[in-house]
Amino acid sequence: MDPHASTHYGLLSPQLSYRIQSLVAFSKTLPAPLIEENFFLEKLETVDAAGVAEDSLLRDAVDITSKFVLAILAVQNPAVDHNEVICSYFNLMGSYLKKDYEAKKTEKRVEEILDELEGSKRREEELKEDLFMVNEAHEWTDTRGEVLEDEIEKVKDENDRLHFQIIELEKELYDIRDQEFIAELHEKISTLQIEKELLEDDLKIDKAKNEKAKLEVADLKLALERWKTEEVKVDQAAKDQDIVDLKIEKRKREQVEMQFELFKEKVEREKAEREARESQKDYRLYGEPEGEEDVDEDEMIKLMRAEEGVSE
Repeated sequence: MDPHASTHYGLLSPQLSYRIQSLVAFSKTLPAPLIEENFFLEKLETVDAAGVAEDSLLRDAVDITSKFVLAILAVQNPAVDHNEVICSYFNLMGSYLKKDYEAKKTEKRVEEILDELEGSKRREEELKEDLFMVNEAHEWTDTRGEVLEDEIEKVKDENDRLHFQIIELEKELYDIRDQEFIAELHEKISTLQIEKELLEDDLKIDKAKNEKAKLEVADLKLALERWKTEEVKVDQAAKDQDIVDLKIEKRKREQVEMQFELFKEKVEREKAEREARESQKDYRLYGEPEGEEDVDEDEMIKLMRAEEGVSE
């Protein structure tokens, strides 16, 4: 930063000085700097800073531009040409500073000439009074009268010259205070204000979308938690059902095994009874039996299955 910058900025009000420095700092953060700090310094060096600081139009331009810059930083809307808008505004404010300075110089010169004209008119009145006094006293002489009349004519010429100069300066001042330029400045300010408001609206919309997205994410998280809870419940229920089914199967198997044992005992008992009967019969016919026959396992399984089918 220019070591003399604080001196120039210091001529302005603290608020305006801070804003100008902020704008300059922002311009240097852009990929291609829009403006050098000297742009402001050059203008401020030649401006009646106290007058500029009190100028509401310039303050509005700086104020709205500052807010627009903040809006750009907040939204970063790619649809807005930041460089074109901001550079245009910096240049516009620079032109305004220059015209404002020229106008103030002209106004000051007009005031000086008006003072001269006022003094010249007073001199004219004094000479006229002197001439009147001479006429009243009958002290008229050609020399004295001619001198007074010549002086009065000279004063009148000076008055006309000063009056004409004032008219020329007022015309120059009117040209400096270009109404079209001021209207353009106000139009630019209005346009920039609208763009700023649109950017702020976009920011609000984006913020609302973010809030909505956050709510949707929260809802999805809740739904996911509920789903996980239900999934756990379902898994637990399935496990419980599996346990019940296993117990049922176990009881069925135990019942079948018990029926098998009972049937086996029945078959063995019936076979033993049959063999006993056969043994008694053989003993009566042939005498002592030669030995017990083995139980036919295949026959017993067939009988058991047949009986199991009947019981079911």
